[in-house]
Amino acid sequence: MNNPWDIIKELSSDNSKLFKVDVIKREALAGNDDFFAGLRFALDNIDSFGVKKVPFRTGPDGADLGHIEFSSLAYNLIERRLTGHAALEAIDYYMAKATNEQWNGWYRRILVKDLQSGFSESTVNTAVKGVNELYVVPTTPYMRCSLPEKSNQSEWDWAKGVYSETKADGMFAYVNVDLTGFVWITSRGGTLFPDGMLGIEDAAAKTFSHGTSTHGELTVYQNGVLLERQIGNGILNSVLKGGTLEAGQVVVYDVWDQIPLEVFVPKGKYEVPYHIRYDALLKQMSVNPSAQIKMIETLICYTPDEALAHYRLMRSRGLEGTICKSRAAIWKDGTSKDLVKQKEVVDVELRVVGKTAGKNKFAHLFGSLICQSEDTLLEVGCSGISDELRNYIHSHWDEWDQSIVTVRSNGIMYATKVGAKHSLFLPRMVEQRNDKTIADTFDEITSQFAAAISSVDKA
Repeated sequence: MNNPWDIIKELSSDNSKLFKVDVIKREALAGNDDFFAGLRFALDNIDSFGVKKVPFRTGPDGADLGHIEFSSLAYNLIERRLTGHAALEAIDYYMAKATNEQWNGWYRRILVKDLQSGFSESTVNTAVKGVNELYVVPTTPYMRCSLPEKSNQSEWDWAKGVYSETKADGMFAYVNVDLTGFVWITSRGGTLFPDGMLGIEDAAAKTFSHGTSTHGELTVYQNGVLLERQIGNGILNSVLKGGTLEAGQVVVYDVWDQIPLEVFVPKGKYEVPYHIRYDALLKQMSVNPSAQIKMIETLICYTPDEALAHYRLMRSRGLEGTICKSRAAIWKDGTSKDLVKQKEVVDVELRVVGKTAGKNKFAHLFGSLICQSEDTLLEVGCSGISDELRNYIHSHWDEWDQSIVTVRSNGIMYATKVGAKHSLFLPRMVEQRNDKTIADTFDEITSQFAAAISSVDKA
């Protein structure tokens, strides 16, 4: 059986993802249990070892440190049976047993959760799929938002208020604090930020309740000025890879949710309503305020129109938009219909110029209507057609071909290739416009979206 530290060397020798998948799959087929147990320790960022620094081993080699012995140390650190000086003494004890190659090339990398080999849990899971499900590394949980048309927003209790939160222009991150106060911060995908490099860890330990996972977004300020998303996230990505902040750069963490660590697991669920979670987090922030940790800018809205006006206000300020949340929303790993990514809704007039072939139950009819702007610079396949209307259009195509229709969408999808046509995001047909003979031009369509965003309700 190949030694894990030799496999790590091999994986580091080639940057190709296909190469790494092949190597990992080879070990899975060989049943290299020790290697995959180590990968799980290193790549599962739901658990932490609670140690900030792990020494390199120098000097004469120890006899040998086997996986079973190391696992005993790892589990005792994860479960906090070893903390503080006791943890450091235990690490020194086990390090003395290892060879330099074992420790520096494998066990130490596990404890600092950085294998330095250019792959993540997704690479491992791709490689072991269909080979050995026991080797799968748990992925980091994440609660996704729904788009308006796929949510249950119409069922929310608007009379009690809905949370409309600014969508910060930064990088999503989890700040986890265990029961001892140890803090570790990961990206949405689970990549661990090097300890202490963001400069918010001490404030997080003081502000957030122990035994919790707090969710929010990191932004970067340069000499007090918020950097653009592309620049700020580039700096944060550099820190993820071991870089450091430059003079004058400060990280701020805007937060909006918090759950117990014990439920922050794949397929986890926490059924405490959002308004209770929000109030608990707000209280923590007021007790231990920090200039680098803030509640996300939030407005309580009592009608959908108020929520849309808030979205337009944020867009007019150059921000990405808003997220609307029901008071009753629970937390779960997966997509929530009680969290909605607010989108602009604009109706435009387009000309019907054709139809796509139908599939499945519509094979004998058609799929969608092909619609264009008057200057043909924009073209989109429009759906949202009832079965009854689809049958009618099919039987009366002469009435629909070249006619004008109203199309509702949530944005413009600009073409990236020369000569390609622009499109619309989530287009659905509203009605045929027999009173119109000319469609909107692309300039008119862009102006309508710009006007919708800037027309903030000042009332």
